[in-house]
Amino acid sequence: MAQKTRKAKRGAQAAPVEGNANRKRKATKPLENRRIPSPPEAKKRLHKAGVQLDKITLHPPTVQRISLKNLALATSNAQTSDPGSIIKYVNERRWKPRCAAFAVVGGRRAEFVAPVASKSENAYLALIEWGHKATKDGDLESAYLVLLVEGLTYWIAFDNPYKDQKRTILHQCMDLYVQNRHADLLDFLVPIFQPFWSKASAKPYPDNLQSFLHRARTYLRLLPTGVLAPYPEFESLPCVDWGAYLKLWPSTRIWSLSDVKRFALNTTTISIFEVAIDDQGEPLVYKMVRSYHRLVREVEMLLYCARVNIRAPRFQGLIGIDTKWGGFLMTKVPTLFLLSELPWDTTPLDDRQRWYDQISDAVQKVHEGGHTWGDVKPENVLIDTNRDACLADFDGGFTQGWVDAELVETKAGDLQGLGRIRSFLKLDEGGPKPSNGCKL
Repeated sequence: MAQKTRKAKRGAQAAPVEGNANRKRKATKPLENRRIPSPPEAKKRLHKAGVQLDKITLHPPTVQRISLKNLALATSNAQTSDPGSIIKYVNERRWKPRCAAFAVVGGRRAEFVAPVASKSENAYLALIEWGHKATKDGDLESAYLVLLVEGLTYWIAFDNPYKDQKRTILHQCMDLYVQNRHADLLDFLVPIFQPFWSKASAKPYPDNLQSFLHRARTYLRLLPTGVLAPYPEFESLPCVDWGAYLKLWPSTRIWSLSDVKRFALNTTTISIFEVAIDDQGEPLVYKMVRSYHRLVREVEMLLYCARVNIRAPRFQGLIGIDTKWGGFLMTKVPTLFLLSELPWDTTPLDDRQRWYDQISDAVQKVHEGGHTWGDVKPENVLIDTNRDACLADFDGGFTQGWVDAELVETKAGDLQGLGRIRSFLKLDEGGPKPSNGCKL
């Protein structure tokens, strides 16, 4: 689903933990907000964010979202964690995302909806990501939030003021960010942000994908006066070397974004779409990429899955590589639900055991080929219309609570995640032990 980071992730959903509960984990230092004095220069040097935003894909216990119908009455109820839990980073000269939540826009998660359908009375304003940039000493320079409203995203950045500056709205925003009070920060910014999304909502959506992508992201900067100003410098540039990719797979088929005749939005991420292309009989899934390493990793895995007959999407080719929205196409798995959304009341133990065995067998085949799945979790398992388990999301990374940071993209990490999926499925509560697949 959406992109990941190699750093430890915050805000992930709780997962069952097995093994030695007394195992020591590496301690982390809190992110300090020591505001430094203004430098001798008249103006603070700007650090433009023209670098890769290496997304993560987490699903916090509570997604912070506000109903657009009741915006004036909305209150924050998202869970917040201890301010001391924020990691202090060193020499972060680029924007570091800390969380990417998933927002449901009128329907179940992982569903595709037409752009006009996202403009419903049940639509939400959702906080889907936040992040920051710090100095070599770990002190904050800037932070940002990403808001999703009716299929459009708004990136709001704000600088950390110098300590000898008069207190402004920037001080309030940064204080809330450092305290990890993202729900309160969202409430604080909504009145300022409301005119932007209200104006955008009044305009009809473009009926072609490229025009929609041009409009889908708006970058704003909060000024000390409390005004949001355009901030195009924030937008990251593609970091994919398509030429290097085509040297690896020179026969890859390539489509243009103009070949897309119809498209639908994904309700869980802003980088995946369902697309219809004339010369393809069935709808395909288009996934944008911003990392060469992750692109190569995922394509290798999709091609391998096809060779050894692992249930997973099938790679079809590239699309839009002459634009900043370049990505790849894969087949769409007709899905009943994600394993993370298991309907417990109607799912017998036999089904859960069979799905676990299918996942375990698939992971064993992945390891036999010298590969790893990476982000092992129920959310990346699709239950298709044949009621079989299909693997998804092979671009690497991990989700805290399912795979430990020190085991990311290793076979041991895959097995750890597999064991936690077993616990999630409640197979250790009287269910039969697996007779094949990966041995834990």
